[in-house]
Amino acid sequence: MKERGTPMFILSDDLTGAADAANYFRTSDRRVRISFATPKPWDFSLLHETVQVFDAETRHLSAEDSYSRVLNACSQIGRNHAEARVYKKVDSTLRGNLGAEIEAALCGLSRTIAVLAPAFPGGGRTVRDGKLYVNGVPVNQTDFRNDPHHPIKSADVAEQVRASCDLPIEHLGIQVIRSGLEAIERWFATIGHRPTVVVCDAECDEDLMALTRVIADRSDCLPCGSAGLAKSLATVWTTSGPVQDDGVRYPPRAFRQLYVIGSANRLAREQLAELQQYVDVHHVELSSSRIVDDSTVVDEVADAIRSVIERDAERTVLTLSEERVVTDADRTRLVDSLAGIAKAWVDCAKRSVNQANDKDIAIFATGGDTALACCEALGQTQIWTEGELLPGVPWSYVGQPDGNLTLVSKAGGFGNSHTLCRVASLLSQTSTRNLEMK
Repeated sequence: MKERGTPMFILSDDLTGAADAANYFRTSDRRVRISFATPKPWDFSLLHETVQVFDAETRHLSAEDSYSRVLNACSQIGRNHAEARVYKKVDSTLRGNLGAEIEAALCGLSRTIAVLAPAFPGGGRTVRDGKLYVNGVPVNQTDFRNDPHHPIKSADVAEQVRASCDLPIEHLGIQVIRSGLEAIERWFATIGHRPTVVVCDAECDEDLMALTRVIADRSDCLPCGSAGLAKSLATVWTTSGPVQDDGVRYPPRAFRQLYVIGSANRLAREQLAELQQYVDVHHVELSSSRIVDDSTVVDEVADAIRSVIERDAERTVLTLSEERVVTDADRTRLVDSLAGIAKAWVDCAKRSVNQANDKDIAIFATGGDTALACCEALGQTQIWTEGELLPGVPWSYVGQPDGNLTLVSKAGGFGNSHTLCRVASLLSQTSTRNLEMK
């Protein structure tokens, strides 16, 4: 068993993924720092009471570039803290360069077994017979099959790994996992010492916890998974449980709220529609076609900023129109435009609340690239994760440990149609029925 002061590091491929996994490691005696947009992944001068998370932003890179970036980050840990506890966060719907990043992490950390459990039961993600399901539907039959960067063509987890990795792959089935810890240990003993990726079934939190009990402190294993496995690992790796009702779990009341919906996922649109039905919001939709056109982008952004400032609403929503974006460059411009308007909103909101404490201001961002762009627009390269409003919906302070403002983030495909209404309720510190109804 490793000592209480053993350092912990988490490596993710996008910001929302980093936050939804990292928030479970926040305890009464451990802070969680997420860094991004920096060539220095880790600050080894930080005390062991700080769990360090690095958003490597590899989701949209090539497999080769992803491998290099992850190898560099993990090699630094291997050289400085070989005994460290390390978690490789992966997308719960298998997007990104899954195999390449797992292989790079194993190499950089000098470990042999990657234990891959992408299930997140709290978010509707389960794995059975090596296949990933989202709310009971194979992931390749959901909207994720149309992801603009990483369309998911198969629900078979091993197939997604093999797309960018040549390591041997083994499958740990649900029957073994539910046969008890000794059965799981015997199964792992059959692997030997060759580098291997183990794809694990899990349909509930108890399955993930059983797996965690076996692999948590094995020096040859690298746990890889979504927020589901992270939650189990945090329970085992931390001596005190996650922060509960001590005034830290939920953010302070936000008198000005901005919702930046950058995700193209259909569920994100459904969540917005319900928010508009029940809650008074000022909705500003930008024309995607005008944003990607050099002749119209300046006027489109200026009009949006003017609308945001003149209305100065308690709740403002920024969205993009649904025209399809073809290139990565176009997508980057769209997200950066949203972030620029968010920066103007923050400046206006600070004047409106007329208080020195910026915690009266909250930004909700859907989509990892959207959350990252908002932070960069505010000149920040780190956030401090504080807790979870809802499963898969963490909240953080932007900038400093005690916060410049509150950031709530969510992957586009998380939640249900009620999620945005519930977030608005929690940020306003009131019940949904008492929100200002239209």
